[in-house]
Amino acid sequence: MTLRATSFRRAASLGETAFEIVVLDAEERHIRRKRITLQHGDEVMVDFEKPVRLEHGDCLVLEDGRLVEVI
Repeated sequence: MTLRATSFRRAASLGETAFEIVVLDAEERHIRRKRITLQHGDEVMVDFEKPVRLEHGDCLVLEDGRLVEVI
């Protein structure tokens, strides 16, 4: 089963701990729709309404509410 993220949170607005991380280089952080692989091998389909530039510490919000931190 592929996880899905349709929103994100900026690092400054977080108060929760992420359950997983994803390591993305600068080019990979400009994203709208893409399948990415998390550190422990799970896949996430990122499907944002508009293109977004993610920063270090931002989090993808999965459909089940869990967070994935961008490193």
